Amino acid sequence: MRKYLMILIALLIGMLLLSVRSCNTIRSDRNRLADNQRALLSDVKFYRTKDSLSVASVEKLTLS
Repeated sequence: MRKYLMILIALLIGMLLLSVRSCNTIRSDRNRLADNQRALLSDVKFYRTKDSLSVASVEKLTLS
């Protein structure tokens, strides 16, 4: 009986570790997508440098 209890506890711990890893992966992917959406929806900023050159500033996209 004790052997089966130890196997069950080991399986539960393994499943818990897998679910935590999956949650972290999903969270990082969600954050990446949110950053990309913000970058795509942000305005392009135009300004001039000290040398009178026109410059455009945009955010970057992150690939997986």
